[in-house]
Amino acid sequence: MKKLLTIFALLLILTTAYYGVWRTMLADDVARIEATIAYHNTEFRKANRWVTLKADSVTASGFPFRARVMVKRPTMTFVWGEETYGVSLPWAELSLSDAASGTYAVTYSPTVEAVYAKSGQGPEEYIVTPRETLAVLLRAQGDSRQCSGFPGAARCAEVPADAPLISYAVQLPSSLTITMELNGKAKDASFKMIALNMPIYQKIPAEMDHAVHLFVGVLREALVFQK
Repeated sequence: MKKLLTIFALLLILTTAYYGVWRTMLADDVARIEATIAYHNTEFRKANRWVTLKADSVTASGFPFRARVMVKRPTMTFVWGEETYGVSLPWAELSLSDAASGTYAVTYSPTVEAVYAKSGQGPEEYIVTPRETLAVLLRAQGDSRQCSGFPGAARCAEVPADAPLISYAVQLPSSLTITMELNGKAKDASFKMIALNMPIYQKIPAEMDHAVHLFVGVLREALVFQK
């Protein structure tokens, strides 16, 4: 029994030590994602002070075999007079794929949540479920005009380890179908797209109020106004 207790204590010590090392390894990534959220919140509010970007928490994730950053409920809201528009994800995880360019692969919740609220009225709470999964990348280097990142192209200058993520690339399918839900009602919508399999980076725009307003507006047109 004493031997078993000794082995158990040793395993506990080793696991705790490894967890500490694992947390330390991810500390810079966690800090970078927190700083990125703060950076874009500032940029969005410069363009429109009624836009807010926030997250419930940013933590290390994937112990013991993976190294990822978990962002719980990243949310963007836009207030216009008595109206509030909001879009959020229950969660998103970022995994560093290239340190030199500060590139992270993003996995995310299979559903997107949206809300429309007006003073004196109950909120409209939407759930949107895409059938296709879009591959998403974020990076600290600029857009593809500044740095293509394509094989054979000149290598771009490395970015500092704390540089915020300022550009994104999305792998697009030839078509996208989403299911929109509100109060038990559901409706599908399909969109034809130009398939894009290579990462073309674009700068994350500061004028996000238009995007949030348009996204929630489409949901309202489909499920409230029935168009």
